[in-house]
Amino acid sequence: MARPKKAPEVEPATEEVAEVPATEPTPEVEAPEVEPATEGEDQSRYETFEATRPDGTVVEICRNLDTGEQTVTEKQ
Repeated sequence: MARPKKAPEVEPATEEVAEVPATEPTPEVEAPEVEPATEGEDQSRYETFEATRPDGTVVEICRNLDTGEQTVTEKQ
């Protein structure tokens, strides 16, 4: 049975490596002011976007992010 070859000796690095942060700190940004919902106003979150059906009709989709309910209306 053959013995595995021994790895060559490697000298340790003699150069110093500068320590640099991996990322730049993100500047603080003020959050936009948001008006709270008033009584009786729906407090759900919605997303609305346009999509094109395979037949070429452009529709607007409104999706409630909290309940998953969505409505599709044709754009004119």
